[in-house]
Amino acid sequence: MFVAALFEDQPMLVDVSGSVPKKTPLPSAPRRPLRERDNATEKQIAQDAKQTTTITIWSASGEHILAGTNKGWLNIIATGSCKILYSTRLTNSIVILLRLTAAGREVVVNSSDRIIRTLHLPDLDKPSLDFDNLRIEVEHKFQDIVNRLSWNHVAFSSTGEYVVASIYMNHHLYVWERGHGSLEKILEGPREELSVVEVSELLWYIISMTEFRHSGTHTSHSLQPVVLILVECIYGRLLPLKSGRLWHPILQK
Repeated sequence: MFVAALFEDQPMLVDVSGSVPKKTPLPSAPRRPLRERDNATEKQIAQDAKQTTTITIWSASGEHILAGTNKGWLNIIATGSCKILYSTRLTNSIVILLRLTAAGREVVVNSSDRIIRTLHLPDLDKPSLDFDNLRIEVEHKFQDIVNRLSWNHVAFSSTGEYVVASIYMNHHLYVWERGHGSLEKILEGPREELSVVEVSELLWYIISMTEFRHSGTHTSHSLQPVVLILVECIYGRLLPLKSGRLWHPILQK
């Protein structure tokens, strides 16, 4: 089973377990709060009906689908019923990318307004969760106010403590720390535009353990937050980035 956001069409949930794929269209019009639904005008209803889904991802359990729209809404859809359980508007711009942490409780949102947002999700599988009274608030907003940079791709670190973003027409990576919502580091990559950035959990683990053993300490304070990032550039090569203390000397051999 997979879910797809289609260009100029409604998203589809596709079940390929049988001999003939079963396609189920998913809604894009947001589920507004009850008070707004009762007082909705014909114009608002018509505008909501014109919305399209631009990005879809699964929840950690697969019981829900998170979908972003071209009008900045985040929809939470039940996989079983294919109905929207909850909607919240994050921005007036297009939602470009959604990514979850490994635990599935935090989501990072990239949109065309050049602002990266992080959200904390409740346990969507909890039977007692009241979607009608649910409120999901933006945790942090990350942006470059001076240069108004546009972000190509965004990813969480393996623990979810950091957010990493590549930049349109640029070879730098920005790294933010989520605890205080501050910019932690700007990494300089190869002289080519970096399109997709992914943090490798395996390499993170190996390097962290090497740093831990070499430091001779029993605390984690000496571990660097971002040690190695693999970046797929526009030419399809995987390039390791190194920047000062973030690159461990043992791994350069």
